[in-house]
Amino acid sequence: MPNFKLQTEQGFIIRLIFIKKSEKIKFPYFILQCAGNNRTDEIKTVVNENATFDFDSDFDAYKMYIQSSETPFIYFYQNNIETAINTIPDISENLTIPLGLSAINADSYKISLKQADNIYFPIYLYDKELGNIQNLTENPEYKFSYNGGNTANRFEILFSEQTNIDENNNEFVIFPNPANTYVQVQSNNLIIESLELTDITGKVLLQRSNTNRMNISKLKKGIYFLTVKTERKTFTKKIIKQ
Repeated sequence: MPNFKLQTEQGFIIRLIFIKKSEKIKFPYFILQCAGNNRTDEIKTVVNENATFDFDSDFDAYKMYIQSSETPFIYFYQNNIETAINTIPDISENLTIPLGLSAINADSYKISLKQADNIYFPIYLYDKELGNIQNLTENPEYKFSYNGGNTANRFEILFSEQTNIDENNNEFVIFPNPANTYVQVQSNNLIIESLELTDITGKVLLQRSNTNRMNISKLKKGIYFLTVKTERKTFTKKIIKQ
């Protein structure tokens, strides 16, 4: 029987899968690793047509970690649920997967694409705070500085170079930006269904439906992200509150 050794403060998941010898099940997957403080943590995305994009207890696994640990913990963050294994039915160019990070120390960290099998789309990492996009398939290590804490939505995994977070998108305009009292969205071709404003951690602060205008006068000065949902597309742009 093999011996397993767990590192101190290491988050872990135990899952037992029994497969007949005659069966061989192999689903496409990729593994991401976050490294810092001489410690590492990993998460995994699996593609299985029987799964959904919501949390599936048969396929997904919650993220377990220790808040006081010096290990930098990375996790998937969807519908306010933190997961270590995220199983999805398929991959498309428009798919985005939010990532969160928890670390107690201000330090330099890196997120790496450690392994990918039968993934036929390029895998991009989008750093929402810095506005950086890196093709992990071609350049698998992304290095960044982090001030510590738990940020639920700093990063996103994308599968197309044409990201939804497009500061140069000309299909609509957000003005004024920077803004003090309100922001307004103008588009000649798209019907706006809803607006959603989040901070850099991904926390939803404001939501509006069937309007192109949002009052931000009560918000603190800083950087926010406005997501505009239309009948055909969803876009996110950075705005600055003065």
